[in-house]
Amino acid sequence: MLEPKSGNRKGDVTTLEIRVLGPFEVLKDGRAITLPQGRLRAIVATLADAAGEVVSVDTLATAVWGARPPLDVRASLQTYIARLRQTLGRHVIVTAPRGYQLCVEPNQVDAWLFLRLLSDLPPAPEIVNTLDDALALWRGTPFTGVDSSWLAETRAPRLTECYLDAVATRADLKLAAGTSSDVVADLRTVTQQFPLHEPLWARLIAALQSTGQTAAAIACYEEVHERIAAELGVDPGTALQQARVSLSPSRIRLPHDTADFVGRADVLAALDGLLPQGADGSTAVVVLDGAPGVGKTTTAIHWAHSVAERFPDGQFFLDLHATGPGPELEPSTALELLLRELGAAPMNIPDDVDARSALLRSRLAERRVLLLLDNARGADQVRPLLPGSASMVVVTSRNQLRGLVARDGADRIALAEFSADESITYLTTASKLSRSRWNLRMLSDLADLCGRLPLALAVAAEQLEQRMGYGDRRLVSQLRAASRRIDVLSSTGDGGLDRGVRAVFRRSLDSLTPEQAKAFAVLGLHPGPDFSVDCAAAIVGSTAGEVLPVLDRLVEIHLLDQRQPRRYQLHDLLRLYAHELSGEDQPGRDAALDRLFAWYVHSAARARMVMGQCTPLGTVDELPATVVPREFGDVEDALDWFDVERTALLGAVEVATASGHDPAAWQLADQLSNYLAVRAAHDDLTRVQQIALESAQRRGNIAAQAVACNELGLAYSLADKHERARGYFRQAARLFSSLGDDIGHARALGRLGAALRWSGHLDRAIAVQQSAVEICDRAGDTDELVLALNELALSYLAVDDFDQAAVACRQALSAPETSNTPHLQPYVTDTLAQALTGLGEIDAALRCYRRAMVQAQAQRDKWCETAILNNLGRALRSAGRGEEARAHWEEALENIDTMDLVRSREVSREDLVTQIRSLGEPQAVST
Repeated sequence: MLEPKSGNRKGDVTTLEIRVLGPFEVLKDGRAITLPQGRLRAIVATLADAAGEVVSVDTLATAVWGARPPLDVRASLQTYIARLRQTLGRHVIVTAPRGYQLCVEPNQVDAWLFLRLLSDLPPAPEIVNTLDDALALWRGTPFTGVDSSWLAETRAPRLTECYLDAVATRADLKLAAGTSSDVVADLRTVTQQFPLHEPLWARLIAALQSTGQTAAAIACYEEVHERIAAELGVDPGTALQQARVSLSPSRIRLPHDTADFVGRADVLAALDGLLPQGADGSTAVVVLDGAPGVGKTTTAIHWAHSVAERFPDGQFFLDLHATGPGPELEPSTALELLLRELGAAPMNIPDDVDARSALLRSRLAERRVLLLLDNARGADQVRPLLPGSASMVVVTSRNQLRGLVARDGADRIALAEFSADESITYLTTASKLSRSRWNLRMLSDLADLCGRLPLALAVAAEQLEQRMGYGDRRLVSQLRAASRRIDVLSSTGDGGLDRGVRAVFRRSLDSLTPEQAKAFAVLGLHPGPDFSVDCAAAIVGSTAGEVLPVLDRLVEIHLLDQRQPRRYQLHDLLRLYAHELSGEDQPGRDAALDRLFAWYVHSAARARMVMGQCTPLGTVDELPATVVPREFGDVEDALDWFDVERTALLGAVEVATASGHDPAAWQLADQLSNYLAVRAAHDDLTRVQQIALESAQRRGNIAAQAVACNELGLAYSLADKHERARGYFRQAARLFSSLGDDIGHARALGRLGAALRWSGHLDRAIAVQQSAVEICDRAGDTDELVLALNELALSYLAVDDFDQAAVACRQALSAPETSNTPHLQPYVTDTLAQALTGLGEIDAALRCYRRAMVQAQAQRDKWCETAILNNLGRALRSAGRGEEARAHWEEALENIDTMDLVRSREVSREDLVTQIRSLGEPQAVST
């Protein structure tokens, strides 16, 4: 800036004031100086706008004359400058080499002072006062009354922009300080002066909302929305859209977070790990799926609140109503809600779904938003709603939404029921009762009875809170009754709306076909923790190929879990609900149970046959045409099947008798007997045979009673309860005899003899077993004769009568049609080898053992093979061949460990380990 020339000039400028921030004014000594409109005003205003800088002749010419300057611009300017000096003072305007300069102090030109204050704002809290001082200088549109297009078009907008920025800054500071009421009046005035300035409208809306004037804020938005649409033909920009999103009530804002949220640390961490890592333009899509009532929505909302700051451009929630009392939200309607929330005018929202989807992607471009789509039906409902920006979409659904994963690259997180600790924590938190008041065992039982399902736990917690924690034992007692559990865990909320487990389960069925819903219902009849495809086919009444798509659909919508290949399971509460549904069609239910029991009875019969033990005495009903039982390749296959199905088989016996299917109960118990004996499951064997006996007595079936008594005797014998065992064997023998069933009578006597032998009554054992042999011989049943002779030989061994033992074994092996009982031959040959060992005929005994081994292997009878290896080892040890004995015992031990063989009377793991240790360390092989 040029300094004014020295001389008597100060009096010219100290009392001069020039105002251009509004109507043009020049004051001298406080009195207005009238400058005629035209070129004189334009020159003064242009010099004032320069803030003390030299203004060139060319710039002055443009400002004063525009595109039509005079022929001699410099001469014309000199004339006007001379006139101004006469009016304002000789030294107010000085001549510079390239133009002219206004020589006054900064505070004498309002525009200079305005810009100076705004460029040098102090720190808080003085900043608001400084802004107030600057804005107080503003009186309206700059250069009003000045005839200069150049000033109006190029200089006034710059000053106006500074003014509006200052107004916005002051509003932000006051809003942050909580003095919104001071802002509203100012912003109302300014927005009327600048009706298309969206940032100030957005601040006015925020100020109104913060002072509780929500209705006024909404009206304010509608006013500016209509004005912009009418004058510009477009929708509001980002600032106004965000202001609209912040207004309450909103149909799609995030619901409140729950105060009782517990657990789910692994799921929350997984969601955190899928957050977008940068503005790379990609959208992260996550499907959070799970069974009804597992807490998908609650978990998603809780997580969304925890990461809301990561999405500054908005967090939106839409319930798509795939299940529930209301109609499903179609993609077109969902898109309209989103677009209107983002500020789109209804008139600018297209009708076509694809066009709406494209508009949504356009509006969300370069923005970071979180979109929570709750309760989705399928991928086709979600796909049009996906933004194309660096945003994130979390979809909750009972459906796995496999199409969204495969086609759109979504990640899946499956939500399971609570853990035990989470369940207990939730119960104490949600019931508002101190954990110290609770019996931990009672809480654990309550959680288990609720299936650890969050919705069921919430209903239970609500009931506990209402009872003030003193009805816990009664509640647990009510829940223990399976027939009432769904009732207890179904509650009615405000307005009579059923919001318990029955309601949410029922809504899941809406997406099923009638055939699928019927299949779900009858699958609830299955008595075990899980079931195979073949079993499901039997229950439903179809083939495995036909039932697989049905099972897959139930898995897809989380009414069924598949945690192992070709095996499925129902959550405890879903199973109870399905069971409840099956009762709506009693004939269909009975038919499904018939098929279920038939499949288990005939599959177990085939498994028992492959295992090669004694033939069952009971009979089984004819196999229904629609049921295809399981087939088995060898003993290991059969044992594996029994092991997997054990809980279900035991449960089936109980369900059969409870549902009036008594024949199925005793038939299945009979087929289970041998397996449970092999596994030394004495308690289970006793329980199922007791049920079988009661079922047979209820139906008056003497034959079934006889079989059950015989198997109960076996159960008590294996448990070393020989007195009770003998009582049941005698009862079985009497019942078989009364029926004229010689085979059953002989089998019962044979087992009675074995029980006598095991309890030390050896002479009586031999006498009873001789009677059994005589009965079998008269009946001409080679199978039972071989079995009875073997038992007699074992009793002779017990009294060291090796000759008679050998005689009995040879008689068994030479009996007519012995070739028809190959499954018994290795047992008899093994017993003969033991007799020969006792007679000192070691070489013959060893040959006999090896022949028995070949026979057992041919029958794939691992149990028999293991017993033979044990006995062979003992023979070798007695012959001084310890290392050979060790090899056989180690092989037997491997069999036990591999197949989990438990039958301990003949051979046990403990006995084998003891025998191996008795040999000491293995001897080195000499070369």
